[in-house]
Order: sequence, then C-alpha cells, then structure tokens
Amino acid sequence: MLNFTDMIERAARNTPDKPIVAAPYPFSKSLWRRFIDAGVISGYVAENRPDPDTDDQFIRGWWVDRHNGIWLLRNCASHTLLLLSARAENEISHSMLLEALFGGLRRILFVDADGSITREINPHRVVFENLQAAPARTHLH
Repeated sequence: MLNFTDMIERAARNTPDKPIVAAPYPFSKSLWRRFIDAGVISGYVAENRPDPDTDDQFIRGWWVDRHNGIWLLRNCASHTLLLLSARAENEISHSMLLEALFGGLRRILFVDADGSITREINPHRVVFENLQAAPARTHLH
C-alpha cells in the first residue's frame, strides 16, 4: 500500500517552491486539504470540474479525461507540479504539456512510490522542441 503522506512530503521537500499535485488515480479532497493545511503543497488537480459555486482556492485545475491525458489548469500559484506515480514520458500528453505551459508551470516532476523524483520535464522546452521538429507543409510568403 502506498504511503501518500511520506511520498508527497518527501517529493515536496525536493522542490524550489510549494508545488501543486496531480495523481493519475482518484484522490480524496480531504487528503489534498490535509497536505495544504500542513503547508506541504499549494494546490491540487481535482477529480472533476468544480461546481461554479465552490470557492476552493486550492483547485489549480481538474481532470477532463484522465485516461486520454486531458486536464485543464488554471494559472498556477506554483511553478512546479508533482505528478504522482508517473514513470514514462508517454504518460504525459502533448495537450497536458500545453496546458502546463499556459498555466505557468516550469517543471513537472514525476514522483515514484517512495517520494523520489524520477524525472523532470520542462513543458516550455518540450513543447517548443516538438514545434521545431514538425515539418512545415505550407510556407507563408
């Protein structure tokens, strides 16, 4: 069984700012709030779009379709996002990287079950490398 407290606290200690957190599996709002109240994280990616009447200032985004790698992110208070249990670059889609870029994220850190950082992705660099690698089909004059 995963020890989320140790995992998130250890990973958060290795970031230059107070991160936001996303998980590729369901996570309870009360557990997110416990980390926020303890000062470990600055926000989280919610399971679903929040109700417009909800005034949860710590929701930094939400999953639209987790299976297909689609999330919406608000302008983030932190420049770091911890992505729990991610292992491979293909676990983060191009649309997720674009959302991260638009949300102001500078780094996405993959967090293993023991809280170690297994990979760092710079959304800005990856998106622009992908754009430069795409061949232009029609040249504008």
